[in-house]
Amino acid sequence: MSKWVDKHLKVIFMAPVIIFVLVMIVAPMLYTIGLSFCDWSMSNIKQSSSF
Repeated sequence: MSKWVDKHLKVIFMAPVIIFVLVMIVAPMLYTIGLSFCDWSMSNIKQSSSF
């Protein structure tokens, strides 16, 4: 087992950073794509009923 760890040590140390960077890039992109399918406009805000 230690031979495998020694052989793949670079990948083991870089994996958390690569996963973090991918999540920080991919998650906002997916969120933006999801928002692009919504029909929403700030200039067309409906007035709520008054009390």
